[in-house]
Amino acid sequence: MTLGAAAFVPLSAYPPSDPDALDRRRGEAALKKAIEQVCPADGSAELAAGSLLALRSSRVAEPHRRAPSSSLAVVCVVSGRSVVNVAGASATVAAGQYAIREDDPGIELVEPFSGAPFVGVVLEMSASTMAEVLVGGDPKDAPEDMSSRGPASAPGVYDLTPGIADAFRRLIDAQADGSERRVLGALFLKEIAFRLYRRHPDLVRGKALYERQAKKVTAAIKIMQAELHRPIRISHIAERVGASTSSLAHGFKSVMGVSPHQFLRRMRLERARVMIVGEGLRVSEAALRIGYASSSHFVEEFKRQFGECPSEYLRQFRRRQEREIDLDPTGSGRSEHQDPETT
Repeated sequence: MTLGAAAFVPLSAYPPSDPDALDRRRGEAALKKAIEQVCPADGSAELAAGSLLALRSSRVAEPHRRAPSSSLAVVCVVSGRSVVNVAGASATVAAGQYAIREDDPGIELVEPFSGAPFVGVVLEMSASTMAEVLVGGDPKDAPEDMSSRGPASAPGVYDLTPGIADAFRRLIDAQADGSERRVLGALFLKEIAFRLYRRHPDLVRGKALYERQAKKVTAAIKIMQAELHRPIRISHIAERVGASTSSLAHGFKSVMGVSPHQFLRRMRLERARVMIVGEGLRVSEAALRIGYASSSHFVEEFKRQFGECPSEYLRQFRRRQEREIDLDPTGSGRSEHQDPETT
């Protein structure tokens, strides 16, 4: 089976004087290099605890198909092209493009192009990862009630932006180092989810929260965000949303993949991470702001969640930032500071 050439737009078609095109080229080239480092020959490599699959093939092939799941899958191509099933029909994903698919993360076919092998990745994101992105900001940004909507219809194929390509590249690079994988891997995965959410809000929001129990789970999340700074019992949250503690726990397990207590703890720790890394707060101050009376208990919980204590996590994060700046040939550090809405 050969793909139609009309769907493929080579990078050389973009004017070299176009800054956006140059950013795209750099991002795709860096991602391609990262994939080829983990796939130096034809084959595949499972990364990020199996949620990320790197692929390389110098011939037309039918990759291993994974079983359907409740995740959202992103098929990203940086060389060659592939065929995926979108909304019940086959669609071509060319170099410099990606497709978002629901339920089935498989690829029907990959094919080299103009002598270059197929190089790409498939990423599966759980509903809980996407839901965390929805509730990561202020209470006013909490997810709206999605219980009356079904899952968004599958979209088509989209151009790969520099921001998304760079986030994929960082996620792959982090897998080579145990500390970076533990400390930064989840952060880069969440960055990809966030950037996709900014481009495809209805799809990500619908996939994250469309369940029979979504209405009460969404209401509970809003309460958690509003009460993030002080202790609150799950039983009190359940009472306020009109559910029993057990039914709310079942709803959270179905929609978010974790218990209400685990989700609340994770939300608090995520907020503390932002305070420490992004806002420069001391560990003790961040702990108090998210309702921890004991700094030592907070440090234990933080290490359990992110694999490192807060001070070591901050050192790793800064070291990574310095390395990213050193690798930026322009010296601008733009890849770390792009506007997420435009990338």
